[in-house]
Amino acid sequence: MKPFKIAMLQCEHDKRDECHSYHYAPFVDGCDPMVLKEVWPTSYQFHTDLNHPNEFANVEKVDGFEIVSVWDIQSTERAETFSRYVDRQPRVCASMDEAIEGVDGVFLADGGGDGSEHRLWVEPILRKRIPIFVDKPFASKFEDASEMVILAEELDTPIFTASILSYVDEIDYFKAQWQRIDAPGQAVIKSVGPSNGAVIHGLALMQGLFGRGVEWVECMGDMPREIMHIHYQNGLQVILLNTAYATFDWFSCEVWSRTQRTNPPKKMYARSETIGDPEYLSGTLKIVRLFRQMLETGQPPVPYEDALECVALLDAGLRAHETRQRVFLKDVMTLS
Repeated sequence: MKPFKIAMLQCEHDKRDECHSYHYAPFVDGCDPMVLKEVWPTSYQFHTDLNHPNEFANVEKVDGFEIVSVWDIQSTERAETFSRYVDRQPRVCASMDEAIEGVDGVFLADGGGDGSEHRLWVEPILRKRIPIFVDKPFASKFEDASEMVILAEELDTPIFTASILSYVDEIDYFKAQWQRIDAPGQAVIKSVGPSNGAVIHGLALMQGLFGRGVEWVECMGDMPREIMHIHYQNGLQVILLNTAYATFDWFSCEVWSRTQRTNPPKKMYARSETIGDPEYLSGTLKIVRLFRQMLETGQPPVPYEDALECVALLDAGLRAHETRQRVFLKDVMTLS
């Protein structure tokens, strides 16, 4: 079977180079770790190790891909640096249209974005019937997320979006602890800041742990979505703390069970390990495998409802902060 030809779109507006294209690329194609050390030295530390400084020792490459083109939203110079990073040196393109010509799939990398432009970029790609991975957050508004899903279904062209935090191995390790505390009734998730991109990571970790089914959202704090109180239909209560950026973007979760007190008392509390750069690699591998699955099957690898609920939670959190009222997700997800 021929490898899937992939276009890498670097869509980050920040002064830094597009962080997610560099993070994901070694899982997709052969890359030069020395270029990563030059561009993203912190990422280099986790993709390699002291005993193997010249190879991606901590990366499991997924076969079946060739990155054949790259476009950068800011400059061809930045795209040229990424082309130098990939061993096959994909062609540097002056436009998105040029980059997606003749490819089997698109990887839209937007590590620092808020999702507000994704619909603008995604629609022409879907209309060419090219499957696409869209970086988190899928969109900044539920209406945009819904419109992209509707278009993907109309054109029978799959789309996939994900945060690494939904797929890290630590989710499985942590959930294994719940056997000794019974079903969680309350949880506190520590995220890393109130921006769209940071909040969606915390929401994705919550969804990876507890699934969909949120009923309503309340907000506290001075900044939008700074502290979110999230209530599931089954009664589970989650406090999501989007309170600050740390030196390293580490996440964690604590849960308390619904177990009634007994004599002798049962354990009622569990805490995850911290989840940061070393743990992100396992989530990246799963996402790339799901991306390949999408290209092989022509079907979305996860239900669209996952992404739609996450974006609806972004919307609900903003409304709850503005009104200081409880916002029901069903109201956000009902478009006029």
